[in-house]
Amino acid sequence: SHTIQWGRDLFDGLFCRRPGQVNDNVDDVSSMSVEDFAKMILHKLGDDAALEVAAEMGEDFASFSSKEDDSDYVERVREASLRWAVNLADSLFRASIEDLLKQHPIDSVDEDGEPFWSGTRRTPKVLSYGDRDDVVIGYIVEFVRSAARLRVEMYLPPSLSQEGEASKISVQDAVSALESNGSASSNGQEQLGSNENSDDPDNAAAADSTPNVLSEVMGRLDSAKKNCANHESLNVVEFEKDDESNGHVAFVSAASNLRALCYGIAPVDAMETRRVAGRIVPAMITTTAFVSALSCMELLKMLMGLPLRDHRNAFVNLALPFFCFHCTVTCRRDGWFEWANIHALGSNCCKRREKRKDFG
Repeated sequence: SHTIQWGRDLFDGLFCRRPGQVNDNVDDVSSMSVEDFAKMILHKLGDDAALEVAAEMGEDFASFSSKEDDSDYVERVREASLRWAVNLADSLFRASIEDLLKQHPIDSVDEDGEPFWSGTRRTPKVLSYGDRDDVVIGYIVEFVRSAARLRVEMYLPPSLSQEGEASKISVQDAVSALESNGSASSNGQEQLGSNENSDDPDNAAAADSTPNVLSEVMGRLDSAKKNCANHESLNVVEFEKDDESNGHVAFVSAASNLRALCYGIAPVDAMETRRVAGRIVPAMITTTAFVSALSCMELLKMLMGLPLRDHRNAFVNLALPFFCFHCTVTCRRDGWFEWANIHALGSNCCKRREKRKDFG
């Protein structure tokens, strides 16, 4: 189910958070200079998050403007969305996995000298449209279809929707886009080699980026500034599991199954995806925030010097929902307690084990 969670989070990020991000910032991008806006998001978000947001906004402020009398608008949006979806699939299931394997090769070891890819860590597998596996190809085609469709619907005004027909992407459209994209359809060795060469300047830039983060953010925002003048509000998509015609479950299912195949996990059908994804509450605004708030409250109590009796342990299950708070107890500083660990070494380990019985 964690791959379905990953697919659902991907859906929310691409089609809910990102269009909302554009709508929230379009006035600031239009009215402020690129430098001032870059400084603002750096101050609010920090270096890494600001770089990511700048890249997203540069991509989402599309170069085509919405004109209802433009007969070519829908076709231009469809073509751009198909290219975007193909690049997204290539990035998620090929490039990112190759980067991970560069950082942690199959024969690498962790800090303890144990094989890195062992235990709960599964060795990932690179997936691409050039694979000979029909299952992988089928899921990639479905991913591109559903991702491109949802991307089109982000930009398509209601007056041009034509009852949803304008946004639909056929299998042949997806296949043609994949076959025309060299990075997605070349064999894996050629892709890896070309990426290694193209990554060198990026890696060099990344090494020198610390003093030039502002310049990097400004560079990523250039296209957003150029295209924001007459930009229409984007459509924010909320996940809806019960409508089979909207493509939401299709996207999450294709994304989660490709993720599963990357890590040697059996894919599941759309019914299971619908069942699991429909019950997921995005963690960013629920459990994570709740636990962070509780931790901060206890930290404030400690900084205020409050006695131990004012501190609380908490158990939370938001799915039920269930909240339980209880008083803390002082840790025993001597003797034995139930969670103590005893490491018995040497020839007298049996005798020491007998002595341990005295402590329960």
